[in-house]
Amino acid sequence: MSKQKLSFIFTLVFILSCSTQSEDNSIIYNFTDGLDGWSTGTSGKQLDSITWIDWAGEPLGCVKLDGSDFGTSDHQPNSWIYKEIILPDDVSTLSFITSAQNRIGANAELRVRLIDENQVSTVLIDWELANDGLDDEFDWLNKSVSISEFAGQTVTLFFEQGDNDIGNGEQRYIDKIEIK
Repeated sequence: MSKQKLSFIFTLVFILSCSTQSEDNSIIYNFTDGLDGWSTGTSGKQLDSITWIDWAGEPLGCVKLDGSDFGTSDHQPNSWIYKEIILPDDVSTLSFITSAQNRIGANAELRVRLIDENQVSTVLIDWELANDGLDDEFDWLNKSVSISEFAGQTVTLFFEQGDNDIGNGEQRYIDKIEIK
């Protein structure tokens, strides 16, 4: 078998193993067994991190984005996940669920960006806070945004966590990313 054919087979198997294709041709990332092929990045500060956790999410398994500016927000992301995705020709919506650190006063922000095939960055959801949860409970928020203008393109999606002030309890959780 040629190297090119083996490379194609490996790529296809990798893509199929990292996402779920639903009956309606949606692409779904549930994070039930890990990061589902998403890459990670941080700004390099002391508390910046990305962690896959198996004890939260719907279903269980989600991504925790964490980071702190130690009381002086720089209005830049502390941690993020990103993935290059080929959007279907008939794509309309990006949806996901998100929660924040569940302590009173927790206030990590989340931004969602897309870089299109021309390397133009578009903010789909600008820095947004989630509700404070109760101790040991997650208040999952359903989020949805139109991405129809990017149909058929190869894009890179970013989910970015930012510390907007006190630097305490700045975790954001991401799960059930669906592209349909």
